[in-house]
Amino acid sequence: MFQPTTTIQKIKPRFLVLALFFIAILFRFMLRNNTTIDHFVYTNHWIEFIRLNGIDSLRYRFTDYTPMYTYLMMISTKLFYNQSNIIIIKMISFFFDGICAYFVYKIVALKYPHTSQPWFAAIAVLLLPTALLNSGYWGQSDSIYTSGLLGFLYFSLKKKSFMAMFMFSLAFAMKLQSIFLIPFIIILLIREIIPLRYIFIVPATYIVTIIPMWIFGRPLTDLLTIYLSQMDSFPQLSLNFPNFYQWFPYSNYTVMYPIGFLLTFFVGVMFIWDSVTRIETLDPGVYIGLAFLSLVIMPYFLPKMHDRYFYPADMVAILLVFYIPAYRFVLIGMGTASFMAYIPFVTQRLIDLRLYAIMVLGIIIITWYGLIRNNKTPDSSQVSARQP
Repeated sequence: MFQPTTTIQKIKPRFLVLALFFIAILFRFMLRNNTTIDHFVYTNHWIEFIRLNGIDSLRYRFTDYTPMYTYLMMISTKLFYNQSNIIIIKMISFFFDGICAYFVYKIVALKYPHTSQPWFAAIAVLLLPTALLNSGYWGQSDSIYTSGLLGFLYFSLKKKSFMAMFMFSLAFAMKLQSIFLIPFIIILLIREIIPLRYIFIVPATYIVTIIPMWIFGRPLTDLLTIYLSQMDSFPQLSLNFPNFYQWFPYSNYTVMYPIGFLLTFFVGVMFIWDSVTRIETLDPGVYIGLAFLSLVIMPYFLPKMHDRYFYPADMVAILLVFYIPAYRFVLIGMGTASFMAYIPFVTQRLIDLRLYAIMVLGIIIITWYGLIRNNKTPDSSQVSARQP
């Protein structure tokens, strides 16, 4: 029997989702031609090099990124050859914004099937201020590796371990910052949710991605040491990033740099130990919460972090709110701190980020206590069985 009220209730969310989706597209369209100093110094020259050399670009080291990003730039240049260089760069980021939204949709749909909740979660990804600034304003690439991390979460929740590790390997082949999720992956390995034998997928995938460049003549040692060479750049403890190093001046770099790695290792081990020994049931809410903590703890205590490096944590914070609504403060707090980290770049004016560093530390402590020490969530579905 036809029920008008029920039909209207179903239609309204769909129209709202559609309207919000067009707003997200509109924002990106309005920002498409915006250029930044990073574009003039880096990406503009990279696209020009590809335009000039075509496929032969593969033999040269004209970027400081991994081959994965070079391939994406070449594909985008081919598809949008008649467009400006900035649009060619941003179309890559816009595409992976959509992939991030897709995986967030799929993860939320595991908890709320046949409802509008997954759609609103996906729209939240596209309208997140830091996402708009990252891809729309800046043309940065953080959505690319983050989509791989979200893919890892989705497939691991679905107990498809091989695909989960493959998605992580793609993220690692794109950006070193994917290692922020490693403490969480170690937890899954210890609990035997992810089989140890699948670790080989990560180096194997990276090797496969560098083969085309090696065939074209780029030295193998150069391709294998890209991440090592990246670590030598930007000798600063923090590049406008609200983390632990906001209280240490740049003059302490030589002393604090090695101490920072030791501190991160110590906190990471504590996090893994606490998670393994104190959590009996790894339900999906706690599962996502631990992934979030891993993505916040690592950049918070590691030195040399850039302003954009809470990007994957912002995305997983959206998931956490949908799985455990009581943690909505996490999304608000992380969103604020992460957004403020962009302000110095956007406005070209330095601001004091210590307050926001304290805010993030508070989020870490409260979430750590709530998920691990207290270990009380409204979810009850256990994540334990594994499947290749």
